[in-house]
Amino acid sequence: MENIVYHTVFEMFNILQRAGELKHKLIEFSGKNLFNQERNKAWLKYFGPITDISMDQEGKYINFLDYFILEWKLSNGDTIADCFTKENKKLIDEEKNIINNWKKVFSGIFQVKKILTDGFILINLIDNTEYTVKSTTSLDPMIKKSDFLLSRILPLENYYIFSGATSCIPAKNKVQIYQLVTDFLKRCPSAIFAHNEKELREAYNLQEEEYNDFVEFFGTDEIILSGKEIQGKLKEFYHYRYFQKKDPVLKKTKAELFQKKRGHLPTLPELNFPAKILETEEIGVIYDKKEGLNFFAWYGIFKEIFFQEDFKNIPGYQEIIAAYLTSPTISALPFIRMAEQYKDNAERVFKDIFGIDNFSIPKDLYRLLEKYKPDYKISTPSIIPVKGKIKDFLQSQKIGRTQPCPCGSGKKYKNCCGQVC
Repeated sequence: MENIVYHTVFEMFNILQRAGELKHKLIEFSGKNLFNQERNKAWLKYFGPITDISMDQEGKYINFLDYFILEWKLSNGDTIADCFTKENKKLIDEEKNIINNWKKVFSGIFQVKKILTDGFILINLIDNTEYTVKSTTSLDPMIKKSDFLLSRILPLENYYIFSGATSCIPAKNKVQIYQLVTDFLKRCPSAIFAHNEKELREAYNLQEEEYNDFVEFFGTDEIILSGKEIQGKLKEFYHYRYFQKKDPVLKKTKAELFQKKRGHLPTLPELNFPAKILETEEIGVIYDKKEGLNFFAWYGIFKEIFFQEDFKNIPGYQEIIAAYLTSPTISALPFIRMAEQYKDNAERVFKDIFGIDNFSIPKDLYRLLEKYKPDYKISTPSIIPVKGKIKDFLQSQKIGRTQPCPCGSGKKYKNCCGQVC
């Protein structure tokens, strides 16, 4: 009923036209001197320390403005768009709702499935989801069916509109596009789940299967290794998972099933650790059912602090806890585990560090995590259930039998991970 009423006020053309006008006003509003300092901060985060944007980077600058208006958080937590709706008292509720929904803007790598009179039906190669996207300007006649669009889109009613600059890549360049999608998913795996609950459930199922294999192989869901050991041990695990463990029903390994379907053996997951990890004497490897595979430096000492009643005798214990708590790259997982495994001693540790005599778990711990790990309740699986054309592309990437094994052992592929055991 709401949509029927809405369309009596704004007909389809008028909605698109009004959306374009609102966007133009938002851009003008963002240029106020009031936002100069915030714009500079956003600029540095988006582009890095550069001083000039050349003409061929005009599209990047347009997308920066879009990001600054709709996504950049000011010191009070508002966006530029929030400030605009608060300041403009003449905006009607429908217009405020339009702008408020634009917080759901996102970037995608799309393939054109169908060309409409006023837009496109697109398949987002990131999450394998279909979107109807309308244009607030005239369509580019050079865009053809099956071409690829690199774009930002945002919701408007029961469809989407383009936001910022859009780049069109011809369909003939599909291999480069698939590689681009693969790289995007490596950098931002959570993007695949943003608009697809089904993919999220499937990812958790796959992660639980790998979790069970990890526990079966190592005998526990957390181990402590040196940086020098970590790559070798995980290669052994994935070799076991793909080339040794057999399906209880089919009596075949994953590698054998893959080879039967694809005609060649699979490659193992990439294990590219930064030098800092490889040089660390002690790394905690935790496979969590929700968060997946995690790596924590000096986890053994961190855990010992919560285990030992005389934890104050451990050199630097306060600094270690503080480092874990304030590091933006360390999740809340280690603290939650310590609270579950050593609740009484964990309370004593926190009382000592924070000077809170009546510190209690879980109440005070959750309050602490909300301060230092504000996203601790939000987690996405680390396994990506890639499908469709991207899956076909990845699985088509063959490793020659006599080529060096991708696991880095120095052996030929056929004499290492390419062996079907």
